[in-house]
Formats: sequence, structure tokens, C-alpha cells
Amino acid sequence: MSDVKEDESEEEIYDLEEDCSGRQIFNVESLVSGIEQAAVSKNCKGSLLLHEDERMGLASQMTFKCVECGEETSFNTDCKTGRFFPVNRSAVFASKLIGRGYVALTKICSTLDITEPMAKRSYEKHSKHIKDAAILEAKESMSAAVKEIREMNNCGEDDLADIAITIDGTWMKRGHSSIYGAVFALSWQTGKVIDYDIKSKFCYKCIYWDKQDETLARLPS
Repeated sequence: MSDVKEDESEEEIYDLEEDCSGRQIFNVESLVSGIEQAAVSKNCKGSLLLHEDERMGLASQMTFKCVECGEETSFNTDCKTGRFFPVNRSAVFASKLIGRGYVALTKICSTLDITEPMAKRSYEKHSKHIKDAAILEAKESMSAAVKEIREMNNCGEDDLADIAITIDGTWMKRGHSSIYGAVFALSWQTGKVIDYDIKSKFCYKCIYWDKQDETLARLPS
């Protein structure tokens, strides 16, 4: 829990009772200044300097170095999970949630004076993993929703359930300029999604064969 203090500045000040956790945005100069004033080497009690060794998207490898004995202690700014840093995947996921992409994420980081995010190729890899996970989760959720409806209507697994549904849809982009859209079927009883499909107003194969027909029509008989 936390209490909010009134302050003359534009920012609200919170008194936090719990330990520091999660992620915070630090000004590097302020962090370094605080470390130089408060931290010392456990061996020789010498002052510590902080420098960045390498950068992996929004994660970095940092090193504390004692100015007296030269001892170094390295650490990552995020806990690596498998082959990736969660902060990078979370940033990609956040950009997807607001309907934006790599360019928008780069602009946000630039505006906040945060290190440039991962390369576009890495962004696309993260996007694919997120998409695959979302599809798997959607299938499991819809399967559970269908099972619930069958139980509510006393239908066996092989029986055809006669139920009422509602239909909803959305476009990939705002407005009516997008050629891709998604349609969802929702149970009237539970309000849960039981199926979905991706639709397109454009078909490459249809365009190709239409052109072939036009070419054949121009040929002399």
C-alpha cells in the first residue's frame, strides 16, 4: 500500500511501504551519483564507479569497478529468461497492445531519453513469439468456453449444440482503409468468444488469375 502526499510540484509523491520491485526508469547520471556517494567496495572500502559494458535492446550489462583495487562486479539490468530479456518482449507486447509497431516504440524511447530499443529484426522475432503464444492461449480459452456451453446445455462432445451467438469484428487499422479484419463469434449465454476468423478484401491469387484471364482475352482466337 502507499499514501499520496500533496506537493507544490506537478508530480504526486507516494510513500511506499513495500520493498522496491519491478522496473523503474532511472536517469543514469543520478544513479551513478548516488552510487558514488553511498556505495563502497566490500574488500578495500574504495569508491565504486558504474559503467555500461554492452547493450541488448532495453537491457544492459553493467559493471561496478572499485577505483582503489580495481575489483569488478558485473550484472544485467534485467533477469534473462532463456534466450531473451523480458523487458524487450514486454516492450514489444506493449506496442502491440496500443496498436503500434517498431517505429512508435522507437519514438517513445527517444522521447523518454531511453536507450534505443532492440533492432527491427529482433522486434519481429519477439512479435512472432507473442503471436504464437496469443494464438495458443486463444485456442485454449475458446475450447474451455465451448466446453462450458456444452455443459450448460447438456450436450455431449459429438452432439450438435443449438445455441445463440453474437458476431463482432474489427479492422487491422483505424478507419475503413484496412483490407484485413477479424470477426468473432461470442456465446449469447456466456459472452465468451468461441471462434474467430481472419478475413481479407484482397486476394493475391484472384488478382493473378484475373490478369491471366485478361491476357488470354487479348490473344487472337
